[in-house]
Amino acid sequence: MSVRWCAGALVRRCVGTAFPAVVGPAPQVTPQVAPQVVAILTAARHPRSRSQLQESAGLKDREHFRMAYLEPLLAARWLEMTIPDKPTSSKQRYRVTEAGRQALTRHTDGDD
Repeated sequence: MSVRWCAGALVRRCVGTAFPAVVGPAPQVTPQVAPQVVAILTAARHPRSRSQLQESAGLKDREHFRMAYLEPLLAARWLEMTIPDKPTSSKQRYRVTEAGRQALTRHTDGDD
């Protein structure tokens, strides 16, 4: 059986059958942060557009970036919108929150 973190819930795969099991946060002492997340949080130290963040992560598919990275980071409150009342504005930018800065600091301190 393998277990992987997937958009806020653990998904267990057993003998070809997948079933979601919501058990809260991932039970890790030192959570692993994907290199793409580090790149996004680093780039978002200054307000950036979705396309700028996507480029910083080295990802090409807009929908995959939105679903796999942008929405989870917003839900986790590691990123925030600069214009929260207008999420589809062409002038929308995203910036790292204090929680995102702390996560980035913990990750970079762990690399030493």
